[in-house]
Amino acid sequence: NGQVQRHLGVGGLFLPGRWRTFFCIPPVQHLREGAEPAYFPIEQPSAGQEKVMIGHWHRPPLALVFHRQDGVRLEIGAGGDVWRWQKSLGAGPEHGSYKIIAEPDGLRFIREPLMTCTPYSPSGRRYRFQWYMAWDQQPKSRKSQPDAEHEIHLEQPSLPNDGCRLETPETSASPIRTGQPCWLCSATVNILKRNVRQLAAQNEPSSLTIRQLDPGYCCDASHLQRGNKEILHHWDMDAILDLANWIRRQLGNEWRIQIPPTELNAALPSFSRLFEKEK
Repeated sequence: NGQVQRHLGVGGLFLPGRWRTFFCIPPVQHLREGAEPAYFPIEQPSAGQEKVMIGHWHRPPLALVFHRQDGVRLEIGAGGDVWRWQKSLGAGPEHGSYKIIAEPDGLRFIREPLMTCTPYSPSGRRYRFQWYMAWDQQPKSRKSQPDAEHEIHLEQPSLPNDGCRLETPETSASPIRTGQPCWLCSATVNILKRNVRQLAAQNEPSSLTIRQLDPGYCCDASHLQRGNKEILHHWDMDAILDLANWIRRQLGNEWRIQIPPTELNAALPSFSRLFEKEK
């Protein structure tokens, strides 16, 4: 038990070097209001300036990808428990602070799931916040891949009717929501795993294309093994990473596994080696 006077930070980072742009998948609420993933320039501090704030949100961005001048891309994203970050240790939405600050020697990323103007005492319990990091060297232009012998395409009618991606009857135009299954939904994952097991059992190693694997957010609490009707936003990138590892182990290194490039997955280093062969 304790009292937070002003700020409570979790997992802040300093990224040395000169960074030129960053890609942002905005917070869930911003996406619901029509915001889209986008690239932004990184302004450098001018002479005499100690720092420049180039990004600030009161809810957690789902993912940020920083581009360094030497071609390195560094991705920092929220885990599946976006709702934990959003609840701000019980203080409620808009009580967090997430900042990107440019300094002369690099970037500082500040994550404060709780920022309060008056002293606040969170309830006494264990708090857990998940996040992930991925990086790569800027990939060269992708060459066209030969047609795969096998393809798994989860058409929307084949998916369980569990309300994935839709919190209201209106159709969202957000590129990370519309028509995408939730990969934290066990029923959806089981459909894909069943197809993969059948391929592994019935076919010699060849090539496989998996569609509809882009990450997205969802609000169905049952995907988190919670039976209540509360809106619990979750982001399924970590579930995709776990699933990709499972698929590679199931099929073995002899299979060539690919996903069609999209505007979203091409921007994320986590996808550049998603089906890395096991050593």
